[in-house]
Amino acid sequence: MPTDYDESLDFSDLTLIELPVQIGSGNYILREASGDVTARFKNALLKGTRFGASGKPESVGNVADLDFLLLEGCLRTENDKPVSMALLRSWPHRVTEKLVERCKKISRMDEGADTVESVTAQIEVLQKQLEKLQQEPEGNDD
Repeated sequence: MPTDYDESLDFSDLTLIELPVQIGSGNYILREASGDVTARFKNALLKGTRFGASGKPESVGNVADLDFLLLEGCLRTENDKPVSMALLRSWPHRVTEKLVERCKKISRMDEGADTVESVTAQIEVLQKQLEKLQQEPEGNDD
């Protein structure tokens, strides 16, 4: 019976997806998130997570900054220069919201892995797994 482990992976083309974007009179490039940008985004999300006394996540702070962090890493001028945080924050929400949505889509970050709710749920599952492991006697390495 074939499994996911039986399939080979081919990543011979590492070209990041790029989309042309016009905002006002400026031309920009929206680029797929690199591994570094994705890691910074996830780290910022987890850094803002507050845990209760039980060790379970209770709230996530500075969520709005996450979108700008993602755009800062993925949006470039037509000359391939980064777009400043000040400029990103000056644009209307309808613009930045759509850019974030499209960026997550081309970066495959819109599949639920990076929403506040899904990361919080992942943390809760991992916390339960950790608690279960901590209750098991030492030396039980199956």
